[in-house]
Amino acid sequence: MGRLLPLVALFVAGLSHAAEIAIDIGHTRAKPGALSASGVWEFDFNRTFVRALELQLASVGVGSHVINDSGKVGSLSGRTTLARKDRFFVSIHHDSVKQRYRPVKDPRFKGYSLWVSERNADYEGSVRCARLIADELLKARFQPSHYHSDAVYGENRPVVDWDRGIFSNNQLAVLAAARGPAILVEVGVIANPAEETVLSDPAMTEARARTIATGLQHCLAG
Repeated sequence: MGRLLPLVALFVAGLSHAAEIAIDIGHTRAKPGALSASGVWEFDFNRTFVRALELQLASVGVGSHVINDSGKVGSLSGRTTLARKDRFFVSIHHDSVKQRYRPVKDPRFKGYSLWVSERNADYEGSVRCARLIADELLKARFQPSHYHSDAVYGENRPVVDWDRGIFSNNQLAVLAAARGPAILVEVGVIANPAEETVLSDPAMTEARARTIATGLQHCLAG
């Protein structure tokens, strides 16, 4: 029995871990998400970006907690349970298009988008933080994508803030299950070969991550 006590203490210590930002790596190795124009899975893009975002958050003094680095956390509610003591939840993804528009030639299929859910416990806080992040992205001259709000090219998603590229999707379970404010970030459209080239550039990844980290810093300061 005595040999079990250190293990129990270690387990409890792990549960008490809390950070300011929980960063979720979207998708899993078994279900890796969208396929890029060159054949790279979204999960790999997501993990690379999250690692860059973690470093940039640390550089501005914001603690973070990465969820699903192994690519084996399939349960969306399980991810938010792991983040239940963190102040803010952000899920990182990379975007695609409907299959009939591939290979991508239309220039409208590019740019970032930010997603919130009205089912989230702090919807207003989520929108406020999304706007702060979007302001930093726009200041750095990153452009939002809008095609998801189109009935033909996208899924006719409700627009929260057109100029900032913020949309609502109440079917995003990971946002609905979060205990506090939460957003999902589509960093860019990897189905677009021109944008995939940019998104694969380490310098551009660092620049985008730095911009989002600054937005998250402002969010926490609020």
